[in-house]
Amino acid sequence: MEIFSKRISKLREERGWTRAEVAKRTGISRSYVRALEIGSREPRAEVVGRFAEAYEVRSDYLLGLTDEPYGGVAELTPELQEIWDSLVSRSDLRMLVSTVQPLSREQIATICRMIDMIRLGSGG
Repeated sequence: MEIFSKRISKLREERGWTRAEVAKRTGISRSYVRALEIGSREPRAEVVGRFAEAYEVRSDYLLGLTDEPYGGVAELTPELQEIWDSLVSRSDLRMLVSTVQPLSREQIATICRMIDMIRLGSGG
């Protein structure tokens, strides 16, 4: 699970968190966080979920099954993709988006269309 180790280390560093803070946010020991980061231990499914929740990313991203941490949508128009990207890039909305994952591409497109209609209706 080398990819898991690299990704959780990178996410921690990007956020400026200590291992102690990650341990607190995930409810696991600091020594287990370290072991996972250096790759000497394999994570249980529950632990992967805890890291995904703490970092507000998808579990399949942590496991290396996708390179889209917040969920990518290949079939959206460029305009709708821009809306989706702005949603998942905002820290205040990232948690909302991650809690409703996994969404189908159709559901994501519908959400983006609704936001676009609201935006156009409000003049913005």
